Amino acid sequence: MTAFEKLMPDYPLNDDFLAIVGEGTNRIFSKADNKRWAEATRPIVEAFLHAKYFLEMMVKYGKELDYPPVTMPSGWAAVLYLYNLR
Repeated sequence: MTAFEKLMPDYPLNDDFLAIVGEGTNRIFSKADNKRWAEATRPIVEAFLHAKYFLEMMVKYGKELDYPPVTMPSGWAAVLYLYNLR
C-alpha cells in the first residue's frame, strides 16, 4: 500500500498513476543498466515526479482551502483525479 493509499484507504488511486508508479518501482537495477542509463532510469524518475507533484498539491491546497472553491484550481483538480473523485 502506498502512502497516498494510506491517506484515503476507501478511495482507489487512479489506474494511470498506479501504472506509472508500478513501471518505475517494480524492478531491480543492475550494472547492465548503466549502459542504457536514460532508458533504464526514466520510469523511476517519471514515477517520482508524478508522486512529488501530487504531494505538493495536497500540501498546498490542504493549507489554502477551507471549503470547496467555486472555481477549482487545476492542482486541486489533479488531486481529486488521483483519487478518482473527478
